[in-house]
Amino acid sequence: ISCVKANKKAGTDYYNITFKRNGEMQMPIDFDVIATNDSVYHFHIPNTWFVKETQATVLPKWTGWGKLAPTYVATITVPGGIKDVIIDPSKRLADINLLDNKTFDKVTLDFDHHLYNPADRHHYEFFLRPDVWYNKFDGAKIGAHVNGNYLKYKHQFDATVWFSSMIGQNIADKNQNFELQKLSYSLNYKNPTSQVSKNSAWFLSSRWLDGLVYNVIGVEKKSNDLRTRFYGYAKSMFRKDTTDLIYLIYKDLWLTNQWNNTANVGFDHQYNYKKGAGFINMNLRTSSLGSNYDYTQLSLTVINKTRLGKIDFNTRTFIQYGTGSNVPLESQLYTAGANPEQLMDNKYTRADAFVPNDWSKYTVNTNHFQQGGGLNLRGYAGYLMPLDDVDGNQQLGYRTNSGASVNIELGFDRLWKRNASRVRNILDYDMYLFADAGILQIDKLKSYDILNLVKTDAGIGTSLTIKKFGPMQTIQPLTIRFDVPLFLNATPNSAPEFVQFRWIIGINKAF
Repeated sequence: ISCVKANKKAGTDYYNITFKRNGEMQMPIDFDVIATNDSVYHFHIPNTWFVKETQATVLPKWTGWGKLAPTYVATITVPGGIKDVIIDPSKRLADINLLDNKTFDKVTLDFDHHLYNPADRHHYEFFLRPDVWYNKFDGAKIGAHVNGNYLKYKHQFDATVWFSSMIGQNIADKNQNFELQKLSYSLNYKNPTSQVSKNSAWFLSSRWLDGLVYNVIGVEKKSNDLRTRFYGYAKSMFRKDTTDLIYLIYKDLWLTNQWNNTANVGFDHQYNYKKGAGFINMNLRTSSLGSNYDYTQLSLTVINKTRLGKIDFNTRTFIQYGTGSNVPLESQLYTAGANPEQLMDNKYTRADAFVPNDWSKYTVNTNHFQQGGGLNLRGYAGYLMPLDDVDGNQQLGYRTNSGASVNIELGFDRLWKRNASRVRNILDYDMYLFADAGILQIDKLKSYDILNLVKTDAGIGTSLTIKKFGPMQTIQPLTIRFDVPLFLNATPNSAPEFVQFRWIIGINKAF
């Protein structure tokens, strides 16, 4: 129930207060009116079947159900005028939204200290904090972050605005006339649409950040057990000029003045089995209205994590089939890991900031930086991977539009870990053997010797995860990996040994 409006009859102390039933169930209603002199007047509206025994002023019945009589007008006398109207002052009604039960005092503002707080049923909560970040082009970015929600469910949003200070700026050629992006922002919003369908919501995301204009709007629907999610969204990305490329880790893998607009549909599903849990995602994307590109990609990802005694057996299977005459560099399927579009979704990799320049170049040899994603053949990070087709023409295999891979990790650190440890509640390390195998260019198999397209690697790795940042419980965990791909079946000419010491650093994991 909500109070829509309160109108005064001219020249009198009579008011017409309009109430609206937002759901279908009718309830008897108590409400208080606070006068401008702080006097409190108590009223009761009976429903079709029930009149409450009360000291409050009893008004005529509200007779109705569902779409029948969804509004009610209460005529009351309040000398001196109305200051506030409060529905259900005892807070006993079955009401999922208490914000519309009063006219004022609906919002709270607090410092965002990242400590967990229970949801407040009586207020919409805003949280505010300063925010500082860094990239080599803008230097220190100084700004403010605000987020808000009601019951961690309705009208969830977060927004950040930054000012580029140029403090600590570190670009190769400072004499070039680059136009600095002084202000940047990021906005995310989500709200349920339960009045349309249970467990559904719509969402949007907008950013003008690190040289990228980015906008997403979409809808989602979850199953009753919340394990399955269907979604659809439209996405748009644009970089105006070469200045916007300076932000990138891989500065030559995005074209300027080209709109990359796509329509995307898919589903996620989480499942459990006897000794583990799994996740599956299928996604279809295609270029859409206003795009300068022409491509379609259908992908399938299946992740399983199984416990075999004290051994963790984790697998990731990935398949993508793509078509199109003009596929953007940033959205292609990359052999070693995440493509530039996926790098933009991680705050540590969306701009050139923390990764040394020498680690993030594609050359005739392997390199030292790898972000999980793509085919995830981690041993080939930074390698251009030349391929010879059946006619003897050489193509570069580090990116494609179609491929398939299987990634395996065998974790063995629990062999000596103790079950209870205060340190493990904050920091967690993993040690594992890994193997990756993939096939490239599966849309062009007739043009290549298939054995030339199969790539494998294997080695040993370790990762450190910061699970909690002290008492700041709402900060997302951070994982840093150190992998040693000792074996490659397709080696660069400059390092032809199949088995030799190679190493890579990565942030977070693909599975």
